[in-house]
Amino acid sequence: MLTEKNLLKKIVVYAHTRRKKKTNSKFLTDITTCLHTITRQHPTFITNHKHIILGVQSTIRGKNLINFIRKLKLYTFPKFYSNKFINQKICSLDKNYNLNLTIKNQTYFFEYLATSLVETYYTFNVKFIFRNKIPSEKKIFYLTQNLQLSL
Repeated sequence: MLTEKNLLKKIVVYAHTRRKKKTNSKFLTDITTCLHTITRQHPTFITNHKHIILGVQSTIRGKNLINFIRKLKLYTFPKFYSNKFINQKICSLDKNYNLNLTIKNQTYFFEYLATSLVETYYTFNVKFIFRNKIPSEKKIFYLTQNLQLSL
């Protein structure tokens, strides 16, 4: 039987925003604190060719991956699906059946900080990357049955 640890290679979480100037130190502190609180790992900065910081990313593997998925299923998805005013199409698949999940409000996350610490709403892209040798049927079964996503 395949478990989450055997199915998934890693989860990459990206956080970014388009509304704020990305060069000030308050933005860098905000976005780093927000992603560190959610993933429990220190993120790295994403820069463009001009070395301007666009956002942050964190790669989750091993034990942290299992804890992240458990909290995502228990806290984030119920909060997200209970809100009827948002577009329910939050996920897409790439050609290798890796899941791209977009969450545009960090209050849906389980480790959300108080708004006094984080002032800006960020967009989070969560990418579930499966191991190479896993058949696509097992990937789809995991996404629909275990994560209970409608694709």
